Amino acid sequence: MKKILFKIGKFFDKYLGWHKCNKEEFDGVSYIGHCKYCGVRCLQDSQGNWFNPEEYRSK
Repeated sequence: MKKILFKIGKFFDKYLGWHKCNKEEFDGVSYIGHCKYCGVRCLQDSQGNWFNPEEYRSK
């Protein structure tokens, strides 16, 4: 059962960008964590949503 859940989590992470982030530290404004499946850095906003700040940078 755990293997199936892990594969589902990997699918959501890879194809939909839904990261499973764990709280690791607090910088005074938001929580910082890393995705359990791909290792990408995530931030948690004031509403509790996790996002990847690199996805929103202008090119």
